[in-house]
Order: sequence, then C-alpha cells, then structure tokens
Amino acid sequence: NPTVALSRLDDDGQLLASVIVLMRSVLIRDQFALSQCIEIRDFMGIRQLTHAQLPSLKILGFDAPAQVFEVFESVALMSDWQACERMLPSIEKIWTAIIEALEQHLQTQD
Repeated sequence: NPTVALSRLDDDGQLLASVIVLMRSVLIRDQFALSQCIEIRDFMGIRQLTHAQLPSLKILGFDAPAQVFEVFESVALMSDWQACERMLPSIEKIWTAIIEALEQHLQTQD
C-alpha cells in the first residue's frame, strides 16, 4: 500500500523508492535461501530469513503478510516441521505476491 508506506516514511517518495528496490532484491535473494533452508530443515535459517523481512514488510504496509511471517517465524523457532509444512504454500505464495507487487509499483514509477 503506497499510501501507508509513504505515511510511515514521512511522505518521502525517494526513500520509499529506495526501500522498494532494496526490499525486492532482498526478497528475491532470500527466496532461494529460504528454499534451501526448508530443504535441509534448517529451522534457525528459516526463522532468521523470515524475521529479516518483517521491518520492511511493515514499513511498506504489508501488515497482514507480516503477521503470517511472524507466525511462520514462531513455528520455525519451535522446530515444528509439521506446522512449517502446513504454512509453506501460504508463505511461498505471499513471498511471490510481494515481489510481484513491488515490481509492479516500480514499473508504474518509470
């Protein structure tokens, strides 16, 4: 939500653009790292990658996805593989949707 994001960044459009570019590149990079952590059931890696996204998600107005990421972080912290497996489709879908939303925003700004 660009309006929410701008308000959280004191209406600084340049800062918003920088955060979006950075967040998109980090999400793309970490999406692959997350899949590797999941493959080897590296709960600490899963938790760290998920947690690392939270500040930017919240700044950019992705509040609902941030809540899902927080739950995923918690189940990873508890090393609950069954819960992680149940949440994986949602996490992957949200992760991809956020990348696509950021890309779309960047394209409309060109």
